[in-house]
Amino acid sequence: MCCDDILGNIFSRLPARTAVACTALSKHHRRLVTSGEFRRLHLLLGAPLPRPHVTYLAMAPITRRGDDRTVSKFYGFHVAGAGMGIGHAPMRALTVGRYWMKKYVNTCNGVILLAEKMESSKSFILWNPAIADGEKDETIHASLLEMDYRVAGLGYGRRSKTFKLLLCRNLRMNCKGPPGPRKPIYHCTQLDSIVFAFNVDDETVTSIDLPGEHSGSASSKLMEMSGRVCVVTNDGPHTISLWLGPADRRWVRRCAIKDSTIYRPKLITGAWDCGGVILLLANGYVYLYDITAERMTKARVPSDVSPEKSAYAVCWGYRPTLVSPGSIAGELVADDVDEEEEGTRRRRDRTASDILAAVRPVRERDVRRGRKATLDVTCFMEMLVRIMGKLPDGLQDVIDVPLLNASLDGRFRFSYED
Repeated sequence: MCCDDILGNIFSRLPARTAVACTALSKHHRRLVTSGEFRRLHLLLGAPLPRPHVTYLAMAPITRRGDDRTVSKFYGFHVAGAGMGIGHAPMRALTVGRYWMKKYVNTCNGVILLAEKMESSKSFILWNPAIADGEKDETIHASLLEMDYRVAGLGYGRRSKTFKLLLCRNLRMNCKGPPGPRKPIYHCTQLDSIVFAFNVDDETVTSIDLPGEHSGSASSKLMEMSGRVCVVTNDGPHTISLWLGPADRRWVRRCAIKDSTIYRPKLITGAWDCGGVILLLANGYVYLYDITAERMTKARVPSDVSPEKSAYAVCWGYRPTLVSPGSIAGELVADDVDEEEEGTRRRRDRTASDILAAVRPVRERDVRRGRKATLDVTCFMEMLVRIMGKLPDGLQDVIDVPLLNASLDGRFRFSYED
């Protein structure tokens, strides 16, 4: 029998969901995989996601029969291009009833943060879709509830080895960037065209000017490309530029696209470097820019599967881990809650879990409805990854595909039956 050190090194190189499946082998394997030391080892050695891929949340409101009011919200987490085919069932699904107004904020070390984005937040959800029962509903500490705070990000300090929640007061921000184990949290204020970089360990703030023109819709949201923060800005008449950085507070121009038909970078929701070809997703259209030939091609995607902008959120910087949201919540409240109060809360959580088990069939039904409602998003993202897989060598073949460069007619239509 292998010793725990050897077994841990083997398991830590497995994909997150495979490692979780190993917990069913025995109680010993379960203790090993769920230990804090194994989580840290898996964070360093865990198998990366395949390339190309797109990690995203597909979202849909849930209503009851005969009532148009939203009573819950469906979140389906997917990894398009992960080798699971178009099964349409998400890697993990979550339905939120009490706090259905929550939206995606950011991801950090495999944990997704959901909170209200446009107004003060009284609560938030931490969710790791790679593990079963990987969500944790938390409220902001009582001493802060009387103030107008907004949950703006989750970060991890590599030096301090702690997670920290970023709360903003009287600061309006509408763009979020991806944090990571070694990165600060980036935020963009579009009114002033300034990026704020928050160092999680030192708890310091650095302001960085955005490149390009400074106006209300002159820049996209912050994205990620090649492991770096990425933004698209207006850079002159009919010209947009894609920037990487900021390294040493300086932005590096990846490419300048002249004669662009994308007049408002704010509409851009995705940018991917496909080895000399930049794929941009804007306003339901796919744009392919050949950097060498300096040529932009606009491909009209099938209207059947072109999703609304509000129906999905790309999870930039996501990587699967075994980090437990419960352990993070423990870190966030450790300084403010004594042992007795924490024990009371855990007992209350167990009671709530036991009672809510009776309505589990309703939640399962909501998940089925959510999957059906977000089918167009999952098909679209799988199509997007397949396009990426053909680039850069097959650029012309992609451009010539009738499904992309012509209006959709009966030959290419498909139907879906529940």
